[in-house]
Amino acid sequence: MSSIRTDKLSKSYHLGSVEVPVLHDISLDIGEGEQIALVGPSGVGKSTLLHLLGALDRPTSGEVEIDGQAVSSLTSDQLAEIRNRKIGFVFQFHHLLPEFTALENVLMPARLNGDGESPKIVQRAKSLLDSVGLSHRMNHRPGELSGGECQRVALARAMINSPKILLCDEPSGNLDGDAAKAVHDLLLKLSREESTTLIVATHNREFAADLGWILRLHGGSVTSDKG
Repeated sequence: MSSIRTDKLSKSYHLGSVEVPVLHDISLDIGEGEQIALVGPSGVGKSTLLHLLGALDRPTSGEVEIDGQAVSSLTSDQLAEIRNRKIGFVFQFHHLLPEFTALENVLMPARLNGDGESPKIVQRAKSLLDSVGLSHRMNHRPGELSGGECQRVALARAMINSPKILLCDEPSGNLDGDAAKAVHDLLLKLSREESTTLIVATHNREFAADLGWILRLHGGSVTSDKG
């Protein structure tokens, strides 16, 4: 079964009276558990495509299906529920809440579902922090953590609801070499362990090569290099 399917997906923006096309007629069939690199120069539309795949934005035309369900048929509340329960997001900047500990930040998406206080979910949060090497830092706040540690907390947070799809937008773009490599390795490890479909927009060629499928975005269209 496909995790995500797109059919002639297009997106344009309007600057005054001028229509600016960004994506044009993109059709993809992404299966469960696939690991995909989305590459291309800055400004080509990688973030736009991720936002459409993750139901954060709506296309100008075409369709996105998540687990066989057409996004266009869903209300805003239904989209919010799908994003929280089925999709994890990791961005270039961690967006952790500074007043909460690492553990509390990881639990935040579960709390939105009303599950954040259950012993099972709390234990999962602790296990995720352990899996990203931060069991000894779970009671520290973001201001007490390094940039790489904050991004690892953000990765654990993205996985707390056991998402079927993990979307990452330059997740290591704000990190140095060693910290970036650690985040890359953790993304691969967690997606394999949990059979999560992983789609990463990245400029890092080595990381892209480690993923099984490279999508190159150019001129609003995608070319595929599937390993």
